[in-house]
Amino acid sequence: PINNVVQDPRTGRVYVGAVNAVYQLDGSLAKEHKAETGPKKDLRSCTPPININTCPSAKDTNNTNKLLLVNPSNNNLIICGSLYRGICSLVNLSNINQLIYYSDNQGERTYVASIEDSVSVVGIMSNIQNLSVFLVGKGYGILDSTKLISTRILQSHGEWAIFDSIVEAAAVQAIPFI
Repeated sequence: PINNVVQDPRTGRVYVGAVNAVYQLDGSLAKEHKAETGPKKDLRSCTPPININTCPSAKDTNNTNKLLLVNPSNNNLIICGSLYRGICSLVNLSNINQLIYYSDNQGERTYVASIEDSVSVVGIMSNIQNLSVFLVGKGYGILDSTKLISTRILQSHGEWAIFDSIVEAAAVQAIPFI
């Protein structure tokens, strides 16, 4: 099933986020690349990184694409899925199989998307003081990070890691709504 579709306005390429895969299509909708995103070993109650020592009960789990965003200023695509607490990755816009950034050991501060299939996630690109960021809004899932609306950085800067929530005033917490 298809979850997200986004187009790079500069090249006309179309990116399709689905369950366990992301597709890159040219302007005529011919397939250029396919990136496998799942299934992978995960357990929604485990904290990434997931391995046999940290999560012995992990099992093959589908990865539902939750968010695709084109970042033309850095020539990358943001891909967020339901695996590993909603951690995102950056890939090359010209070839989605070229990983630019992924880290599963930064903790809860970098959990972006919802891990629950039925919870929606939306995002929009922006710039704040010459920093590439994206704003994320998501519904609340029981095992998700409590940040419903947040501003996420797309480059390392000072103490911030990529995908860190950087503007606390722009973070809406779920706790008051539970």
